[in-house]
Parts: sequence; structure tokens; C-alpha cells
Amino acid sequence: MFRKIYFLLPVYNESKSIHDLLLNIDAFSQTISPSVESIVIDDCSKDDSKKWIQKAKNNLKNITLTEIFHTENQGLRGALNSGFAHLSNQVSHDTAVITMDGDNTHNPYLVREMIERLEQGADMAIASRYCPQSRISGLPKHRIFLSQGARLLYKIFWRIPGVKDYTCLFRAHSGELLKKFYKCTPAPYLEEKSFACTTELLAKLNKAAPTIVEVPMILKYGNKFSASNVQLGRTILSSLQILTRKA
Repeated sequence: MFRKIYFLLPVYNESKSIHDLLLNIDAFSQTISPSVESIVIDDCSKDDSKKWIQKAKNNLKNITLTEIFHTENQGLRGALNSGFAHLSNQVSHDTAVITMDGDNTHNPYLVREMIERLEQGADMAIASRYCPQSRISGLPKHRIFLSQGARLLYKIFWRIPGVKDYTCLFRAHSGELLKKFYKCTPAPYLEEKSFACTTELLAKLNKAAPTIVEVPMILKYGNKFSASNVQLGRTILSSLQILTRKA
């Protein structure tokens, strides 16, 4: 049984989406036993994200909110590095860490099943778009095509047991796995500048030979208020580079 669950939420120009996500996490937290802390890393947003974070903070009933604000944009890599650095002295055998997008496209209620899989012995549970029961709505067809292509390439080159979805950030990690990660990975933990850092993170965690499972996810892209921050060209190039070398 986990004592505490941390949500790591990178944010860049997410506007009202981060507000809604925080309230959803707060509502979910009232249905489980562990205490919940959400860590928001605002990567120097240029929109009104900060206002919406504050508005959510004023209406939270059950969770602790920790805010980290970057004074310059560092990309997803920098946001994740800041979040993991913040947690480096807090994770333990009875804690779990959830990473997820800050745009409210990931359903926090799925975390219940992910945590159950950790309690059954898995080290990581991935909310996967490629399980038989998974569904995707509101995502442009070209993005689905590129995602499927990336999945096939990662499967061919990496073949990590238990993994079909290599790029989704929605993951649950046991504290024990992260303790091993911190022990063998010096800060700053991630180097890839694009969204490919999500696969770099997976590869570095895989060095600990974890047991990884997947749970089906329903991805509702229509919940996102702002335009996507993914730079497809840079992400594709970085993905091809990381595919052909060890992370």
C-alpha cells in the first residue's frame, strides 16, 4: 500500500486545461487512501496558465500543490528535470510518482488501476494507446499516423518487455524504481531537447530491468484548450537519433 502519490505535471501554455486537470486530480484524490501532492512545473508559459494554476489552488480541497516556475523556457526536458530533482529526496518504497501531460487529455481516474498494478508487483505502469480496449478521440489523423510509425520503430529497435507505447508520458512509477534511477542517473537526468525525452526517460528507467505493464487508456484530445506544443519536425529527428543509439 502506498502512503503518498505524487503527480508530476509539466505545463507550457496550457491555459484553463491545467486548472481543470488539477481539479480532476483533487476529485480523484478523495476516492483513494494515499495522500496526493501535485507538482506543477510551469515552463515560462506566455499565456494565462499561471492565473489558472492560482485559481485551481484556491479551490483545491484535498491535495497539496507545489509550484515550480521557470524564468526561461527549457522545454519538456527541463520541466521533467526540475520535477525529478524536486522529488529526489522524497521518493521511498511507499510512494509512487505519476507523470502525465498538463493539458487535461489524461484521465487521473485511470491512476487507480495503474497503482493497483504497482501494488501487484509491477515497477511501472504505462497508460497505453495500444491496448485492445484503448481509444483515441480528437487527435488529427496525421498525428495518429506518426505515433503508430514511431511505435513500430521503437518496437523493432528497443523491444522493451511489456511495452507497446514508448512515447506516452502518462506513467506510474514505484518509488523503488525511481530510487534506482536516481542512483545510476546523475542530474540533469534527461538530455533530449524535444518531446523525445519521454522515450529517453523510459530507456534510462529500463536500465534497472523493471517489470513494466500497460493499462488501456482513452485519450480525449478534445479536452485540450490550447494548441499542441509538439514541434513535430524536431521530435521526429530526435526520435530517429535516439532510436539508433543507447539512451
